Amino acid sequence: MKNDLVVKPSLRFIKRTYSDYPKFRIKVESVEEIFCAKIRTVIERKKCRDYFDLWKLTKLSIDLDKTKRILKEKLKIKGVEFTSLNQIFPKDLNETLLPYWERELGRLVYPLSDLDSVLREISNIMKINFLN
Repeated sequence: MKNDLVVKPSLRFIKRTYSDYPKFRIKVESVEEIFCAKIRTVIERKKCRDYFDLWKLTKLSIDLDKTKRILKEKLKIKGVEFTSLNQIFPKDLNETLLPYWERELGRLVYPLSDLDSVLREISNIMKINFLN
């Protein structure tokens, strides 16, 4: 189990696909916890997959108040400060990610959204929801 979880994972039953499979439950992190972990990750490193994951997570329904609380605690646990969007979107981010965008994600995702659109959408959501 991760040692940086802020919210205890919940137990969820897995829907049985085959009748000969036993019923079982798994521990599942909340979407808010995963979202905050990904924000912290893009503050710490600049990898295509992390920005793509964060972008996909922005499409989900999340509790913003809960997310803000978790993010604050998650950053504190690792001693990471978040003071501006420049930590997530440095000036050279596009140049850093673009050479790898298609190569790393193109074989996994079809159709692959363009990097500029993905970064713009994430930035807009972060400005609206996390810098107030």
